Amino acid sequence: GGTPMSRSRVMVLGASLAGAKRLSKAMGEMVWKTTDGDPLFISLLFGDLARDGRLKISRGEASLTGKDVPATLIQLINGHASRLDESQRETLTCAAALGDGFRMGALTVLRGRVMPAVLETELQTLIEDDWIARSGKGRQTSYSFTHRIKRKVIYKNTPDDRRQALHKNAGDYYAVVTA
Repeated sequence: GGTPMSRSRVMVLGASLAGAKRLSKAMGEMVWKTTDGDPLFISLLFGDLARDGRLKISRGEASLTGKDVPATLIQLINGHASRLDESQRETLTCAAALGDGFRMGALTVLRGRVMPAVLETELQTLIEDDWIARSGKGRQTSYSFTHRIKRKVIYKNTPDDRRQALHKNAGDYYAVVTA
């Protein structure tokens, strides 16, 4: 995630993300204890709560409906990944193996039989969903994960033999490109 925030900043951020003036005491306590003040965790958590209709706002105060919230940032990231379609998850897996600063050419090779236009659309969706960020223009365009922990979670969820195959294919690609 990020640098932990103070309890008061967590309450302000949480209320802002909930669209309320303040968090209920119980909700504030849950957010503080669950997230340890991690801003990424807090923003993902509130996004999930809003999407699931679990935020209740009454008289400017946000409270939680239901009890279960993801206990860790890793569970939350895994939940977000599980909601992507299979092709998008595969693109993230290839991106995680390539590492930050990867280029479209390398990704196209790892994805195999996916048309570049389809891959472009998929990357755009992953950018809009805050998984990947684009930098540079034209031939200098590269892509990176928006948060190191997101890449780490995707990478760790990839079976060893699959990771090895992806690294081998990436190595073959770069060997040909540099030759």
